Parts: sequence; structure tokens; C-alpha cells
Amino acid sequence: MNKNRKTKFKIIYAFFLGMLFSLTLVFAVKAFHTLYTKDTVLSKRDIELGLKLRKDESLNSEGSRFRAPYVMFRPKPNNKLKPTINSLGFHSPEIAKEKAADEYRIAMVGGSVVFTSGPSYSDTNYLEHSIIANLAKVLKERLPGLIDKKVTYVNAGIPSGVSGQELAQLMHHIIPLNIDLLIVYDGFNDFYIPFNYERRPGYPYDYIVEEYRFIKGREGIGGKDGLSNMNEMYHELGISIPGYEEAKKEILEQYLFNIMEMSIVANGFGISTGVFLQPYSERDMNPLLSIGNQHSMKLYSAAQKVFRLLGKENNPKIVFQDMTYMNDRLDSLFMDIAHTWWNPSHQMIADEIFKHLDAAGMFENLKANTSTALPVNPPYNQLYPTQFTAFYYDRIREVLDTTQVLLKGVGTENELARFKSIGGPGMGNWAEKSVEKYYANQKKK
Repeated sequence: MNKNRKTKFKIIYAFFLGMLFSLTLVFAVKAFHTLYTKDTVLSKRDIELGLKLRKDESLNSEGSRFRAPYVMFRPKPNNKLKPTINSLGFHSPEIAKEKAADEYRIAMVGGSVVFTSGPSYSDTNYLEHSIIANLAKVLKERLPGLIDKKVTYVNAGIPSGVSGQELAQLMHHIIPLNIDLLIVYDGFNDFYIPFNYERRPGYPYDYIVEEYRFIKGREGIGGKDGLSNMNEMYHELGISIPGYEEAKKEILEQYLFNIMEMSIVANGFGISTGVFLQPYSERDMNPLLSIGNQHSMKLYSAAQKVFRLLGKENNPKIVFQDMTYMNDRLDSLFMDIAHTWWNPSHQMIADEIFKHLDAAGMFENLKANTSTALPVNPPYNQLYPTQFTAFYYDRIREVLDTTQVLLKGVGTENELARFKSIGGPGMGNWAEKSVEKYYANQKKK
């Protein structure tokens, strides 16, 4: 009997000891998280807004990834579930196919970061919260030549889109609208998707799922959770996928030539172009947490080198700029690994884009309101698009030939050292108020 009592006592004691350990662990984790996030607090409202944003944007819905010729998928025109997608398939207000004489048109291509506008459709200014909408405001406010003109924006972002799709989007859906300025804001999807959603470089998100379903239907591994069965799908269809080292070289090459082709094609149609390597959250992208992230970071490092080289040749027609200096500039800039919070964050990004384009002299003809007609930017050094093409082609090839060391393997000790001081990933990366405060202080300077 005594023996049974002792056994019961030991069990009860072990149970309470376990509970105490669990509670201690929970408080320790919270304390550790608070230490790394300093005095910031992830409020219930922040969490709710972040979740609502993802739900409202429907980034996993057919509405924003509707199957379409040439681009594979893009927002569905007049989508009933997403009324803010216009009749031409853009996350923008309605726009006529013919441009008015007093109208200045700008367009932006990229992934869901470009597509994203804000947390709620109930906001009457919802569409005006995107990066491109904020840039339109900046141009209207700061360029006297546009004060009396209509500045129209085309949000051509494709959720999960890669640069090859953006090139097709430009050719088939944007150039026919006779735009004046093109902004290319991408990089993340090209470098991230091949290690998470489609192992073949340059292929669109979930392409293997589409192939498998076309051949074998939606039953079994081709069902709703198809993306979790990618490797089995490749095997069953007899598709070989490249190793990581081979893939990285091809990913970088395809991305660089796609952005070059977009800028050259646009230039050939008289469209001024800014190409920007988008920032990402270093807190959430921390390569210490994932080998896949280390491959993506290698690609970013190589792309940064190319942008530095091409950026030296910026001119009034074509601008290349690495924007990764904004990586985790403040916790509140990002809501996750790549997406940025709505209006305050997007205002900051739009401001930075404007500064770089303006510094290159792109808006000199719009700095005086001297005519009722919109001025046309003069050709840069009388160069033709073919000469631009040869120049940029040579510069990209020059870097590609020296990227083997940059791309090889996973992160080195030196490359990973700076991430050891970065706190763990946070959902929503804290308060909208912090962004607004930061932006308010920037405006005072």
C-alpha cells in the first residue's frame, strides 16, 4: 500500500514539475522574444490586421491567380470576388485603353508586394494604398508639369509572379495602354520560389501542379494540397530537376536578362523605366533558419553586384537601383518575409523610388509647368535601343562570369555573422504606429 502511495506521489510530483517547467519555458521564450524586439509590442490589433490583409487580398485565390494566355496567371478581370480588379485585369481603378492628351500614365510590375493595397476593402481609399498609387501621388505633388494633368496608375502586380511573367504582362497588357513610365519592382519571387514552390528555374509558381493535373487529373497527389507533393509529381512525370548549384546560376541569368529585356522593350516604345531590386525582411528571411533561404541570399548578393554595376550607368531613360538597403530598416516596414505594410510603408518605398528616378534626371522636362501639352523626354546621348541592349548585355555577362564564387554552396561564416544578432521572425513585424512615426520624422528632415 505504501509502495502504491509513493508511486502516486511520484507521478503527481512529476506532473506538477512538468507543468512548472512548461510555464517557465513559455515565460522564457516570451522574455527572449521581448528582448530581441526591444520595447515593441505585437498588439492584438496588429495580428488581426495582418490576418485580415492576407484574407482580403486572397493571395491564394483564383481571383488573383486566374489562368491566362502567355502570362500563365494574372488577376481575373472584373472578378466578382475581388471587385477592385478592373475590367483589364489590374488592381487599379478603371482605365480607358486610349490615353487622353492631358494624361500621364505609370505602370508597375512585380509580385504580390506590388499587387497588395491594404487591409480592408471597406476603406474608400483602398486602391490608393499600393506602392504605385503612392508614387502617382508623389509625381503629381512634386512635378509642376503634372499639376494640371491627370496621373493614372496601372497596378500590374501578379501575386506569386516571376520576372518572366512580368515580361509577358508588359508585352501583352501594359504597352498597349501607351504608358509613360514603367517601374519594375521584383527579385524576391525569382530567388525564393525555386526553393519552395517550383524547382525549375524561371518557371511560374505551381507550374508542376498544373502539368500533373493536365496529365493525371486532380485526384490523389494532384489534389488540393498538390504543392506539398512536388517531388512525387516530378518523379511520376519523369521530369528531371537541376541541383541547387546548377539552378542558382540559371535562376540568376534568367532574372537578369528578363529585367534587361523589360527595360529595353519599354525604351523601344519610348517608355522611361526604373528597375528596382526589392527589399525583404532580414528578420524573417534570416538564413540561419533555413538552408533554402541561404540559397536565396546568395542570389540576392550576386544580383546586388549587378545592380551596383548597372546603376553607375543610370540615365534619364533607364535606371537600375538596388533597394535592399531598406531591409529591416525598421521592424514595422515588413509584415512578413517580403510583404510590406500598407500605406505608410508604401509611401516610404514610393518616396525612395522617386528620389532615384529624379536623381537620374528622368523628370527634368516635368519640373516646369510651362505648357498645356506633356513634354517628351529627349533621347539619352542619342543612343538607340540596340546600343542600350549591347551595353547592358555585356555588363550582365561580365557579372555572370564572376558569380560562381558568390553563388557556390550555402552561407559562409562571414555571410551569416550579421544575422546572429537579428531576433527571430515576427508576424506582422509590429505596429503600424511605428511606421507612421518614422515616416513623419522623415518628412520633417
